[in-house]
Amino acid sequence: MQLTLEQLVIPAGHQILLKVIFYSKVGLHAIAHNEEYRTQIPKYMLRHIVKRGITGWAQVNGCRGETDTLGKMEQRVSYNLYYIENWSLWFDIKIVFLTIFKGFVHKNAY
Repeated sequence: MQLTLEQLVIPAGHQILLKVIFYSKVGLHAIAHNEEYRTQIPKYMLRHIVKRGITGWAQVNGCRGETDTLGKMEQRVSYNLYYIENWSLWFDIKIVFLTIFKGFVHKNAY
């Protein structure tokens, strides 16, 4: 069972403060994506096992920017899952290397 802030015995003013802190850390778009995609994409929530960073396997493979379609999110999640299943120090070094030499020039780079 998953608890919500409303189910905890917390004064209303503190609930608002906790929500502001939570949303500022997670981001409203991330919450909306979780709600939208977790039922549509198998293993979607597993991508949260790894802490977000500046770059990643999906990013160096061109999955950047807005994920405005189901297909884009499925592709990004598949790269995230591949990273989780194949992680190693050398894999991280490869991602850093690719970010430096490939990542900043891609058409979707910000």
